Amino acid sequence: MNILITGGTGLIGSFLTKKLLLENHNVSVITRNIDKAKELLYEKTNLIEGDVSVGGNWQELVNNFDVIINLAGEPISLSRWSKDKKRKLYQSRILSTKNLVSSISQNTKVKLFINASAVGYYGIQKDDRNIYESEISGRDFLAQLCKDWEQEAEKINLKNKNIRLVILRIGIVLSDRGGAIYKLKKIFNSYIGGNIGFGNNWFPWIHIDDLIDIILFVINNKKISGAINCTSPNPERFRDFVKYASKTLNRPKFIYIPSILPKLVLGESSNLILGGQKAIPRKLLDNNFKFEFEKLELALNNILGN
Repeated sequence: MNILITGGTGLIGSFLTKKLLLENHNVSVITRNIDKAKELLYEKTNLIEGDVSVGGNWQELVNNFDVIINLAGEPISLSRWSKDKKRKLYQSRILSTKNLVSSISQNTKVKLFINASAVGYYGIQKDDRNIYESEISGRDFLAQLCKDWEQEAEKINLKNKNIRLVILRIGIVLSDRGGAIYKLKKIFNSYIGGNIGFGNNWFPWIHIDDLIDIILFVINNKKISGAINCTSPNPERFRDFVKYASKTLNRPKFIYIPSILPKLVLGESSNLILGGQKAIPRKLLDNNFKFEFEKLELALNNILGN
């Protein structure tokens, strides 16, 4: 298949590009920085210079692809979010999706449009009930961002009803190449790892390999459409994540950080570590997707084990 990816130089995009090329797909990536993309991606990748958040000549090429995978967006960091940061988080996702959707014509070759989102769509859940794809959206900033992002993607079917739309509500991605694990490893190796608050909040995680396999599964399974939770079927509480990480890294979890501290230091972004959702990938399980890493301890051993 001819596949177009936005956000292809990010953590998920770079892993996905490699896997698609290994499966003999033709992969193109829209990038603002061709030189950087050449360093990060593989030489078989076709690079298209452009910025999906502002539009441009790249829009003339969109209809030539079988599949579009939209992963574009300003990284969501664990830092205090200024008004300007929140604007960038929001607009980088909304405008990129809007520009992609507006590029679609009635006689397009596109058969599948995959758009990223996050389990943050559900907001911060303070109970222990399972969160399935039918759950309504939350009310905090990230929930509203995800809701608006998904609604922008859903406009694709107003342009062309024959295009299958899949929205990936992605959990916390575990990888040895960045993200939560990279920061956690630095903290524990400095002997300052430990629980934040009581650690009762749910930790909806996904191993990067399973996430990439989910995307390939979606491409090949025409029965799947709409939003899907991209999380392990076995979410853990944050305290268990810390426990398993401490055991795997062979580092003690000495420190206890009261939850008020990250709230004061990080503001809204503290919800990334103090909040959570017990998100369950019901659609994937109903369609017989097989996870390689169902258990958190197994995933951490794979990523952090020596």
